[in-house]
Amino acid sequence: FEHNVTIDAYDGTYQIDGKIQFSYMGLSFLCLVECKRYKGPIEREKVATLYAKMQSIGAQKGIFITTSHFQKGAMLYAAQHGIALITITDEGVTYYRRGDNLPDLHSPVNGSMYVMVLTETVSESSYKTHYIYEKSSDALKAFLYQQ
Repeated sequence: FEHNVTIDAYDGTYQIDGKIQFSYMGLSFLCLVECKRYKGPIEREKVATLYAKMQSIGAQKGIFITTSHFQKGAMLYAAQHGIALITITDEGVTYYRRGDNLPDLHSPVNGSMYVMVLTETVSESSYKTHYIYEKSSDALKAFLYQQ
């Protein structure tokens, strides 16, 4: 893993927050990582910019890590273009998985066990996401759905 690298491509030079490069069974793989701390939700255009960098540089994978949350359009775009999304907040780390209809996973800050995310509810005024987990109590689910 290399942090804060510049990569020359056929159409220019790109700054990347992180670069992961490895070889496996004689094949080389390149993954680009963008880490952003935004106050508002991540829009589709931010994820599309990472994809454009991947194409120009020739990366096989992209990962977008943020301290904010992703808008639905950004999540749909990432799913269609093979970009992994990760949100890191005070509540924990959420991994948005896109393959085989797998549920998203969330690792709470105070726990070491991953729990499946069944539903996300987002308050438009604060963009705060409330996660409803597989193991959440019915009282908690009812409370979060009312907001």
